[in-house]
Amino acid sequence: MQKLRHAKIFDDLLRILVENWGYAGIRRRLDQLEGTNSRINPSGNSRADDRSHRRTAIDYVMNMELPTEKKALLLELATRFEQKSFLPTIGDIRNFLAMSHLADGEIRGRDAAVSKIMKILALLSEVDLDKIRQDSRYSGPSRLGPLSEAISAAASARIRAAE
Repeated sequence: MQKLRHAKIFDDLLRILVENWGYAGIRRRLDQLEGTNSRINPSGNSRADDRSHRRTAIDYVMNMELPTEKKALLLELATRFEQKSFLPTIGDIRNFLAMSHLADGEIRGRDAAVSKIMKILALLSEVDLDKIRQDSRYSGPSRLGPLSEAISAAASARIRAAE
């Protein structure tokens, strides 16, 4: 009897968590706790503060819900981004974001740009992502022409669809 009562309480608590944060949010948090040895301090917070955790481009893509092929292409670009072989400098990142016309605000560092870059890339088709992957590593503004064309085409299609 006691076991059933505990199970019901546990289920009710889980239901509340899912309603407020969703399955993906809960999974992400559990992964973070597991990665930090999940020791909880007396205040109820994990030792690692979420705000101090640097979310990598790979983390960002892994949490996106995308078709398998598109996700694989994005993961490769995210890996290159982390290795600084794709958009290696802040100048390259700023040029990329300026071309997209979808980003707002000033970017001060690579970490701050991750979510914006990955969102923009996720809007592109698999064909465009594959072109980016196969082409050079986009190591500077002069090599961003094909990427600019792909982003412009995607933005135009999005605007037409909205109209």
